[in-house]
Amino acid sequence: MRRLNGFSLMEMMIVLLITAIIAAATAPMINRKMLENQAANTTPWVYTSDATNDIAFNLAGKNQTATIGALKFPLKSTNGSDVNKPAMFIKTAAGKPQITFGDGSNNLISFAANNNSIYLTKHSNIGKKSNNVIIGAGAKPGDSNDYAIAIGAKSTTASANQSIAIGNNTTAGSASAIAIGSNSSSEETKASLSNTIAIGGNASSTNSSAIALGKNATASGSYSLAIGAKNGEIATSAIADKSIAIGTASYTTGDSAIALGNGSSAKKAGAIAIGNGATASIPSETGTAIVSASSLLAIGNKANASGDQAVAMGAKTTAKVRSVAIGPSAHASGADSIAIGSSGLVEADTDGIPGNNQTLQATASKSIAIGHRASATNDSSVAMGANAKATGQYSTAFGPGAKASGDYSTAIGNCAVADKEDQIVLGNAGTTVYIPGNLVVDRYAVLGYKKGFTTFLRIHEEGHLSNNWVARIRNAESSGRRLEYGDGYNGEVPGFSDRRLKNIDKAFTGGLEEIKKLEVFNYTFKKDPDKTPHVGVMAQDLEKIFPKAVFKGDDGFLRIRMEDMFYALVNAVKELSNKIDSLMNKEIATLQKQVSELEKQNQEIKELNEDLIKRIEKLEKAKK
Repeated sequence: MRRLNGFSLMEMMIVLLITAIIAAATAPMINRKMLENQAANTTPWVYTSDATNDIAFNLAGKNQTATIGALKFPLKSTNGSDVNKPAMFIKTAAGKPQITFGDGSNNLISFAANNNSIYLTKHSNIGKKSNNVIIGAGAKPGDSNDYAIAIGAKSTTASANQSIAIGNNTTAGSASAIAIGSNSSSEETKASLSNTIAIGGNASSTNSSAIALGKNATASGSYSLAIGAKNGEIATSAIADKSIAIGTASYTTGDSAIALGNGSSAKKAGAIAIGNGATASIPSETGTAIVSASSLLAIGNKANASGDQAVAMGAKTTAKVRSVAIGPSAHASGADSIAIGSSGLVEADTDGIPGNNQTLQATASKSIAIGHRASATNDSSVAMGANAKATGQYSTAFGPGAKASGDYSTAIGNCAVADKEDQIVLGNAGTTVYIPGNLVVDRYAVLGYKKGFTTFLRIHEEGHLSNNWVARIRNAESSGRRLEYGDGYNGEVPGFSDRRLKNIDKAFTGGLEEIKKLEVFNYTFKKDPDKTPHVGVMAQDLEKIFPKAVFKGDDGFLRIRMEDMFYALVNAVKELSNKIDSLMNKEIATLQKQVSELEKQNQEIKELNEDLIKRIEKLEKAKK
């Protein structure tokens, strides 16, 4: 249905043309006079004698002209003689009506109707094609375009159909192109390009179906969109094909890239930057971007996704190659790293303690940091929890304030600390491994076995998780680090003893006297349902004899260091050995003296015997 609340530009121009023609046609009825020295067969002219406000009407020949205005300039009459030319005239040339305001050669405005076209312009290039609208000094259509519109001083629709140029010095240079604004340009670099739109001062869309909206906005990629004004030296630009740049000083240089937000930039193919100052790009040490990088995503104020397939979401986030950073000021700067959480109001990476502006960061390759100010700074490290920190290689810190600084270490729990290689720490603020209950490993190894409160490791035969154990470590309190094998074989777990590993102090003097003071008891553990019998000493008694051999555990119960008693026994054996040696030496000396005396007595007896034998022999001879 036709709208009734206004007239189109074409309708107004037609009304103006009809009004001017009627005014010129009725002029002779106002004041008629014959032109002096006019030939009898010429058309009459009507004018005033004082050469002001003249009205002349020429009906001679095919070209009809009505003029209104002061007669100040020479004009050729039909017979070739010079007459005054009016300042305004209405004429029909070759059946084409035209209204001119001016002096004929230096027209102020020409208003003509030609092939359904309207021209309201100073330019003489009118009347060649159809359905055009040209308004403005110097405005003109091309020589061959139809359905073109040019409005504004020096605006031009060049050689394309259905193009529109509105504004001072605008150019719409291709089919279906639109240029609106002072000094804007929508001219294509190729004759075949079309459907471009440039709106705004000095806006420019120079590729097929490109759209540029805003002062100095530039859309130079095909199917690109640039919306926003220039800020300083940076203008909003969509340079690559199918790219979108929206926001003051935003720009895209990668195909299908998107930059939304003031100062945002998406510099690689498929990159997305959303937010004030957001950046999705690939930096290079040589200054040349990596051409194969793509699929970057940066969302948030000053978010920066600067690596291939990087994702940065949140204010001031940073994500590098194949990394993900989510949360305010999160930093995932290691390849394949993940940082999720918040860092507070900080911008630079720090290694401070909680409350010292520490930044959420996953800075090493394949590292993961999740939680407020969590930090994973070594390869394949994982930190999960507020202020959790994993600094060792392949380390894991899980829990608020947990810290895993040893390589391959694991700290699980609130403020748990694992600072040794391969160390596992469980529990609140723990520094040792503790697992309440049993831990079954690979179905056949049991850690923390509670029976009797002495066995803490049992290894079973395959398929048997009962009493058929192959080996176990037990009796930690009474005999210490005792390893028992199946079939009744017992052995000790070896420990380090190399002198090169030790700081040597004074000699240990505990010995026989201390051992003699020890009391040994038979006992069972109160919580042992089986009441397994044990033999040993009581820590309270031992503490009086060997103070250094007894210490209090985290649970408040006393524990025994068995090596004090063991080496006291060694010293006791040495003392007994010395005593035995001393006694033996005395006894041997006594025996040797006694033997010597016996040998002397034996010699005397022998000599007496020999003397007696001689006497007997002598007596026997005497008898004979």
